[in-house]
Amino acid sequence: MENLPNIFRRFPVQVWYFLVAPLFFMAFMLLYSPFDCREFLDAGRNFFYFNVSILFSILFLTLVAARLAFHFIFRGRKLSVFGYIGWCLVEMLIAACFMSLYMSLISQPHLPYFRALGYCARLSFLILAYPYAIITLALFLTSRSEDVEIKQDRMLRFTDSHKKLKLVVALSSVVYVAAEENYVRIHYLEGVRLKDYVLRNSLKVVERITEGKGLVRCHRSYLLNPEHVKALSKGKEGMIEAEMDVECPPIPVSKRYYDSLASLF
Repeated sequence: MENLPNIFRRFPVQVWYFLVAPLFFMAFMLLYSPFDCREFLDAGRNFFYFNVSILFSILFLTLVAARLAFHFIFRGRKLSVFGYIGWCLVEMLIAACFMSLYMSLISQPHLPYFRALGYCARLSFLILAYPYAIITLALFLTSRSEDVEIKQDRMLRFTDSHKKLKLVVALSSVVYVAAEENYVRIHYLEGVRLKDYVLRNSLKVVERITEGKGLVRCHRSYLLNPEHVKALSKGKEGMIEAEMDVECPPIPVSKRYYDSLASLF
């Protein structure tokens, strides 16, 4: 079962729900008067417009409370898409309960609560389905777009000394990059096999190209991916080395870069 994207937990998203849904509800009621609501909301006192504004207020306050509760309860917890749909339906039902309580109390002659609840539930579920569906669909599309951008950001693009694109590889696949005179050798995983690609460029330029994208300097001749570091230890000659989680020689770590590298773990 698919987990709910994290975008649904953000506070600004909750604001969208408790502002847009009540405004849409009021506008829909005033423009279309669905289900003979004028007669129902008249309440025997010619109070149609007044009662629409009261129902708007009840819905607004209910959604503010429900959305804030959702934000704080599920901020660090997983929730399935079906669980989220269930939460939205409960919000609509709670709003309908409060609206029907109000209508039952002010109607002349007296309107039985459960009769009012049936009518208010129909108003709540059928009208609010539109803004809820639109906002939810927009959030899913935004989430998909953000996922694509993240994946693109996690791809490393290596160019040669003439700035021609030569290699595109996922950051998670790159193990380390080693300088070799006028070249660099990029060691990366293809499946479970460690492969290498020789690129005509300097390590300094490659470091600048990949700055802020995950590779870090550990030696004047090496960049490595901290995701693949299994341990930092002293080798036989007393030099600090990075042991990688793939089958390859240990990577030397200079004292100059040791502290910044160790702080990543």
